[in-house]
Amino acid sequence: MLRATICFMLLLMDGHDSTHFTSGLRVLLAERRPDVRSALKLALEELLRFEVDAEVTSLDELGEKLRCQCPELLLLDWGLAGRRAVRALLKIRTTCPGIRIIVIDNNEEIRQRALKAGADDFVSKGSLPKRLVEVLGVYGKKDYRETANRENEMRGLDVVEP
Repeated sequence: MLRATICFMLLLMDGHDSTHFTSGLRVLLAERRPDVRSALKLALEELLRFEVDAEVTSLDELGEKLRCQCPELLLLDWGLAGRRAVRALLKIRTTCPGIRIIVIDNNEEIRQRALKAGADDFVSKGSLPKRLVEVLGVYGKKDYRETANRENEMRGLDVVEP
């Protein structure tokens, strides 16, 4: 597993420039597999300088965490929720209206269902690691966060300083 994580990181680092990202974007990582979760956490923290607030491995844990605090970004393994995934996304949106949700899954066919259910983005686990970093990086860019904060202010939600 360590070797796979190191290879993953090397692929991600190749030609990647993280200077345009703000540090400290708060992320909740919801992934069943420990090896994938570990690699994602490493990429989030080391490459993108995001702050992984919590890691969960089940839908029940996810619900408990979201009741306590709402991070800025949720990286959600679609399979974690199983058949309840669509309902879970709707509930997440109700609990944390300002959260950005990126769904990840091996099955590209899930994309439309996830987006229709309220996900902000979808990344196939089979995608190149660079693609995942590109998509995640959009949410860490300073100009994106400033726009999101303006939207949240207009809705009366908490603002996160970039």
